[in-house]
Amino acid sequence: MNRRPVTLRYKSFKSRTAKDINVHPYFLKQYNSRWYLLAAPDGYDNIATYALDRILTVSLWKAKYRPSNVDFDELFADTIGVTLNPDDKVERVVLKIAAKRYPYVETKPFSERQRIVKKEDDSVTISFPMKVNFELISEILSFGSDIEVVEPLSLRKEISRQIAILANNYLTVQKDCTPS
Repeated sequence: MNRRPVTLRYKSFKSRTAKDINVHPYFLKQYNSRWYLLAAPDGYDNIATYALDRILTVSLWKAKYRPSNVDFDELFADTIGVTLNPDDKVERVVLKIAAKRYPYVETKPFSERQRIVKKEDDSVTISFPMKVNFELISEILSFGSDIEVVEPLSLRKEISRQIAILANNYLTVQKDCTPS
């Protein structure tokens, strides 16, 4: 392996301009039809995530390569997607899924460690260890009314908050569409 630090010319969706970032690249990960580079930015110990489609150029950076001792398979074992927060803890997630939608979860599970807790005629309840992040929340919301977060309470509250915002968006549209 050519372990070499590089300079990325990177333009995030949040930034108006591109910037040069010196990094020590470690790992490539694919999620949701996009590829991401995980690397340590110069001067930091943390791992940052850079979407490949936002990297404008890559050039060698003349510095000593700083290897990582992170086991990336282990790091992502209980994570959906690529959003990493070192303070996030693995929690027991319990989801109640409508029986008609469960085959989708069975064939494309939230986690390899997913287990059935209860099977009823109209629903299947599953549990798995997971770090709660943006991607997990998005995945849960994609099931609409066919899913309910049972645990943890913090995730249940966040999903409820997101649903309230979503409902408010549509209530506003409904008012705007009401005939005079």
